[in-house]
Amino acid sequence: MWVIGVGYGEGHKDPLGSNTRSEIAQLGMTGVSGVKTFQTYVIDGQLDEKNACRIGGELLSDKVVQFFSCEKFDKDGGHVKGMVRARGAWAVEVFFRPGVMDPVGLSVAKAIEVLGIEGVKSVRTGTTYVLEGNLNEADVKAICEKTLANPLIQTYRYERL
Repeated sequence: MWVIGVGYGEGHKDPLGSNTRSEIAQLGMTGVSGVKTFQTYVIDGQLDEKNACRIGGELLSDKVVQFFSCEKFDKDGGHVKGMVRARGAWAVEVFFRPGVMDPVGLSVAKAIEVLGIEGVKSVRTGTTYVLEGNLNEADVKAICEKTLANPLIQTYRYERL
């Protein structure tokens, strides 16, 4: 399995990150100095690194304003350390729960077929949030539960980098 993270490059506004930071401030949490986001794609199947990175570069990212990261999936979250460079920040991954329909994932899987890349079984989509600032674990958990994830249909996992 591969994880492809797509984020905005230096000098380009991250609209979801800006909105998320505003939502967190509205909760009364003042310790957040910045929020960056990555659209995250977990691709299951028989892919080599070349094709996984081709998907990130040709299909999932806009070369003008975005960059992408292509990492081997690690069930314990090790792939996040390769995707996110900000050390000292908190990384939060939010994905749909198993059984919840993921129409974007289905569309990406079809588009991968159109590219002529074979061997993809499924694609799951989510968002990785990078929370910077003076936060402790209780703050991050509260942010996850109040604004980043809907516990009925999504799961989340966080770690300090």
